[in-house]
Amino acid sequence: IFPAAINAARSAGANASQIRSSVKSGAAATPYAVLAVNPSALGLPGVRFLPAESSAGEALVTTGGGKTVPCITCHGQDLRGFASIPPLAGRGPSYLARQLYDFQKGTRHGEMAPLMQAVVEKLTNEDFVNILAYTASRQ
Repeated sequence: IFPAAINAARSAGANASQIRSSVKSGAAATPYAVLAVNPSALGLPGVRFLPAESSAGEALVTTGGGKTVPCITCHGQDLRGFASIPPLAGRGPSYLARQLYDFQKGTRHGEMAPLMQAVVEKLTNEDFVNILAYTASRQ
């Protein structure tokens, strides 16, 4: 999943600015939203390129894709959240990946944690990456 690629890039010597620019350049250069480091942009060997389809993420976010409750049910049509529901739009993919992972593994606690655990329990890592591809494209 995405954080693993970021960690690999950091271990190989990439800084945050290089990682951000490679993600942006990779996303613009392919029909996929890229949620991992583009190794050629960084010049770092061994960093895995992990493309994701934002259309698959859009289906999960807007309809639940038959696996879960749509994100827009609670986070709003524009994914900007409201009241105690946090926004998804404009959040970094690595931050959201960590939250989803922690909810799924039961290590995230708080008022909404039990609700979110049920929402993410059937999602795969591929689903997470696709959701992140879509939410990263929303501002």
